[in-house]
Amino acid sequence: MKRSLVIITYHFAPVLSPGSLRMLRWGRYLPQAGWHPVFVACSNARGSVDPELMAKVRPDSIVHRVPAIGAYARLAAGLDALSRFRRPQAQAETTRGPAPLSRKAAERRFGPGEILLAHLFVPDHAVEWVPGAVLAARRALKSHRARLILTTSPPHSTHLVGLALKLLSPEGLAWVADFRDPWYDNAVRLEGKARSRLLDAMEARMERWVVEHADLILANTAGNRTQLQARYPELPAGKVVVLPNGYDPEDFREHRDTGPRGPRMTFLHVGYYYSVFGDTLFRGFEEAIARHPELAARIRLRLVGELSDQAKAWASYLAGLDPGLVDMAQPVPHHQAIRELGKADVLVCTNYSGEQGRSCVPSKLYEYVAAGKPILLVSPPGDACELVERSGLGHCIPENDRVSVAEAIWRLYCQWQTGSLQAKENQLFVRRFRADEQAELLASFLDQLDGKA
Repeated sequence: MKRSLVIITYHFAPVLSPGSLRMLRWGRYLPQAGWHPVFVACSNARGSVDPELMAKVRPDSIVHRVPAIGAYARLAAGLDALSRFRRPQAQAETTRGPAPLSRKAAERRFGPGEILLAHLFVPDHAVEWVPGAVLAARRALKSHRARLILTTSPPHSTHLVGLALKLLSPEGLAWVADFRDPWYDNAVRLEGKARSRLLDAMEARMERWVVEHADLILANTAGNRTQLQARYPELPAGKVVVLPNGYDPEDFREHRDTGPRGPRMTFLHVGYYYSVFGDTLFRGFEEAIARHPELAARIRLRLVGELSDQAKAWASYLAGLDPGLVDMAQPVPHHQAIRELGKADVLVCTNYSGEQGRSCVPSKLYEYVAAGKPILLVSPPGDACELVERSGLGHCIPENDRVSVAEAIWRLYCQWQTGSLQAKENQLFVRRFRADEQAELLASFLDQLDGKA
């Protein structure tokens, strides 16, 4: 029997984001488990576009695209132009190298425009999309005779669509809220956007409404589940379950081979490098070269994707040690990023610091382990470390421990030089993150809800 699930997601192909990739995997494999997703997505979502992602959308997929009105983008552009006109940017000071990055130094000072935007668009820029998404989702529920909805965040305003549908619909509608990142206790929210007591109170209330009214909550890591249960100890047992990110095995059928060894050993980082990730990775490379100067001409740090200003400064500084030491590249389409993993010798990743780093697993890590390459991870102990270590592909280095990063770089280089750089992959463990395996798990959750509806 065909059963439909209406999925409300701000990001969907061709927008390239962890959220759209997660939805593509579900869209591809859920029908094999007896559920046919009907997507409601934003037609003009903010984010980079990868047209080739459309080839991964099942031909029989149903996608209702609803535009955001665009008020946020227009207002943000106007405020930015006004700010530049009234107060020209100062010339950047020339320094010998990047200054030490501390949490306090990384804190941003927000201008009046950013503060205004934060108070007008609560909880985030996508809130202007919510009314249209609610109407489209109600039509989809009726036309496809669906009894289940799933909302996925970030952006967290997507859950407001689910909340509205739950309150407006007759009894019998079941709602799954998928948290790919924490909402209230999120480092990006706490440090990367303007805040006030009013905003904190509003977002705390919104999160509570969602958690209380949803029938099932998906957390993408065990740490995130623990965090939610600690914030809401009154939740019934079993209401919060873990469904991690993963990888599509089809993406790796042709991209696991390294090919011939190049003149330099390549350490690769793919994806965004946020300022909150710190600079331990870069300091580790600096320390390794200070201890072993010959490394500067034998290794390469390749950075593919968007970089924070601090990361760019460090990359430029390291490049001054040797012209071939650092290679910076713009973001690439997803299939090309997978190919990059296959060509690299070691995959590097950094995580948030502090408590968020303990519960966060960067989505790229699942594709790292699928690539089967050695992994160098800088992260607080927690879910990300467990993933890398149990996969058999690497070890976790504590944040702020540049010496251990340097030692790991030298050890990996020595193995590469002697031809003994090999990963001992725990294939049985890695397999559990395949998209088809995860679709089966999600389908089992949906089956239980459908039986109660």
